[in-house]
Amino acid sequence: MKMELNIQQRVGEYRVKSDQLFEQKNYQQSVDVLIKGWEEIPLPKGLYSDTYEVVKDIIDTFIIMNDYESAQYWLTHLYSSGFKRFDDG
Repeated sequence: MKMELNIQQRVGEYRVKSDQLFEQKNYQQSVDVLIKGWEEIPLPKGLYSDTYEVVKDIIDTFIIMNDYESAQYWLTHLYSSGFKRFDDG
């Protein structure tokens, strides 16, 4: 399902900003920006294709930061965010 265009654009902008921060090794800021993007996605979040990718990036960044507790917390969101993935992941 597609999000409203303005929401989809904002989520995309958050992802781009997060990628820039990640490349600069500003991992915590990168995660903070991704979480803002995740919060923009309407409920139920699993209906939107961007949800899975945002949550996966959050988890991957927490792992790089050695923050396994936070990564595990977000893992619960990963399971509930991927039920509309097109690649049957």
